[in-house]
Amino acid sequence: MPCHLSAPYFIRTATPQDGSLIAKHRAMMFYDMGLLPQVEIALFQEAGEQWIADLLVEGSYVGWMVQYGDDVIGGGGLHLRPHGPVPGCLESGMGAHIANVYIEPTHRRRGLAEALMTSILDWARSNNLKELTLTASEQGRSLYQRLGFVSSPEFHALKLY
Repeated sequence: MPCHLSAPYFIRTATPQDGSLIAKHRAMMFYDMGLLPQVEIALFQEAGEQWIADLLVEGSYVGWMVQYGDDVIGGGGLHLRPHGPVPGCLESGMGAHIANVYIEPTHRRRGLAEALMTSILDWARSNNLKELTLTASEQGRSLYQRLGFVSSPEFHALKLY
């Protein structure tokens, strides 16, 4: 399902210098989902900047940035992880968790998130990833279902902080 962007929109690979932008989008994503109060956005962004830049340098996070001319207006990425045999896939290799998918509100409803996700999925397939997971916001569910993601009750979380 190819998605084509019209100029001046384009998608590029993220670099470690994008850490602050990814952290900003991550903070706004959680704010939009109602999980981060407005008063904590700047602190959350600052806390994530170096972490994300470090992940990009070490290669455990691969990201894509959506640009509108010279402005970055969104992005998303993959947290890479080892994947062992599971029911339905006896091969081991790499898997990933899709994270930080965000498009600024004034640029939404233009197919940008779908084009971004298509770029992520194309990369995952060409790099022979075995499984992709994500946590969907209410706004993103229909896109992810259209792309073939299936809701699963398999994951539970335990916060140890």
